[in-house]
Amino acid sequence: MTGWRAWALGITADGDPELRPIVYSRERWPAREVAQARCPPRAGSGHRSPEARCTCGLYVVDGLDRLPAITGRDITVIGSASIWGRLVEHESGFRAEFGYPSRLRLVCGPCWGSGAFDPSVVRVQRTGRGTILALCERHARNAAVNDVAPDRLQQRLLTTYAVDPMPDEAVRAVASTWKRPRRRARTPAASAISLALVVLFFGSFLGLVVLAMSVR
Repeated sequence: MTGWRAWALGITADGDPELRPIVYSRERWPAREVAQARCPPRAGSGHRSPEARCTCGLYVVDGLDRLPAITGRDITVIGSASIWGRLVEHESGFRAEFGYPSRLRLVCGPCWGSGAFDPSVVRVQRTGRGTILALCERHARNAAVNDVAPDRLQQRLLTTYAVDPMPDEAVRAVASTWKRPRRRARTPAASAISLALVVLFFGSFLGLVVLAMSVR
């Protein structure tokens, strides 16, 4: 099966870009090797991953419109991944035993983290966590000069994993469906109704207390 997901990005000791999960950023999706889910990542727990009663597994969502709901630290790569082996279906996609990326694209990490979307990357910046963030023009203004051009980094990423770039139409589809649920502000009418319900509740409660005392 094929699903969509997001990754953090690191650099190996040899200088090659390396996909990393956004939860366990010290783990990795190895290049030209199958990524295999384990629970927990660094040790065996006695069950094969993914397990229906656990949260382990390689996560993908089942549509481009669900990508904006993915949150995590240092997201800077989005794309599709092929998954197989044991699969567990969840509300928005699947957890898989095995996976490998199929299409990749750099996006601005700070934009994604703040609830926006910008695939127009102009600079790359290293973090103190061993990851790399791609930056749009707005977020690159105060960034240090990078040692690699973003276009070159993306091409190295594609070459390292031997995959194709995420199609432009898919990028446009993500941009058009980018939405984040926002808590609606209370209107004066809603506040007045809430206050009236509170007064009614306590009024009824006090009435019951008075009635109980009168029948003693």
